[in-house]
Amino acid sequence: MPATCPPRTCPGSLAPARQLDRACRDSGAKVLYCTPTHHNPTASVMPLSRRKAIVEVGPAHGVTLIENGALAPLIADAPPPLAALAPTDLEALALSDGRGPAGVGARE
Repeated sequence: MPATCPPRTCPGSLAPARQLDRACRDSGAKVLYCTPTHHNPTASVMPLSRRKAIVEVGPAHGVTLIENGALAPLIADAPPPLAALAPTDLEALALSDGRGPAGVGARE
């Protein structure tokens, strides 16, 4: 059974949107790469509220979102990918191996 990301990453941390806003502002980052569904090796799944925060806050700072969804098909009831939550004018990329869950890790 996959784990679910806790609402806070550590005791005393800020709410996800405020945390991301501060990180984007302080670092000047222009790309956010994440694996929100079936993170390896934890098999954790990012909750919908955190996904929405990423889609709302990141682009406000000019951050391009890149989602690694190669293992997402292994989770039957996963929240939608970031690109599905993003407005159509948002630069969000979803990466996958294109082979589906049966092909993940397979050698040719």
